[in-house]
Amino acid sequence: MPLEFTDRIRTQWRELPQESRFAIGILCMVGFGVLGFSAAYLRLRVTGPFFVPLATIRESANLYDDLLTQNNQDLELRKKDTDRDGLNDYSELKVYKTSPYLADSDSDGFADAIEIAQGTDPNCPKGQQCIQGLNNDRVTGEANSDLLEADNPVEAFILQAPDPTLISSEQKRQYLVETGYVTANELSDLPNAQIDDIYLSAFGEAVKIRQQLQEAASASSTTSTVPVIPVSTTTNP
Repeated sequence: MPLEFTDRIRTQWRELPQESRFAIGILCMVGFGVLGFSAAYLRLRVTGPFFVPLATIRESANLYDDLLTQNNQDLELRKKDTDRDGLNDYSELKVYKTSPYLADSDSDGFADAIEIAQGTDPNCPKGQQCIQGLNNDRVTGEANSDLLEADNPVEAFILQAPDPTLISSEQKRQYLVETGYVTANELSDLPNAQIDDIYLSAFGEAVKIRQQLQEAASASSTTSTVPVIPVSTTTNP
């Protein structure tokens, strides 16, 4: 039976005019072509969301390398305290903008760590009012006690920062921004692991400064003078 059906089809095909057979052949080719393109299009629709251009992969790899290099450099800075003032080089360069080579960046006779703990500007000599201009140049003048009574977010962090083991990474990120320790833009692209490292480093510095502040308070109660940490730079009383 199948052979008879095949023979019948074959006979009917031979009886068709040449023009008809040519048209049917073209139609079959077009049909198979459409079917192939449809399958390819469907596959592209399914796999498209998972396709990443090679240029994007290379750009991401370069960005990762840059971030890794920067992270390693930051880790090295956190291990150093070049001027031995109690603040590591990372905090001096990236947070307080003080000199990592001078224990007393503004040469007023008070170490940077003590000035930060007292809520004063480690880049502004005592007895002067320093305003950070748009060009990052300091404008100095006579001190005004009313202007110096503003809350200091860095001091708030030093005195009130919660233990890093008691808060989550997102809480650490929010706390760093709210206290003005760093800006939101500086933290926006950092993963939680790096946020944890930054907070842990900052908290460690805060603990050191708290201890120095307590020691300074104890000394002042017996001498009635403001404690000064000896530094090797020239001072301007």
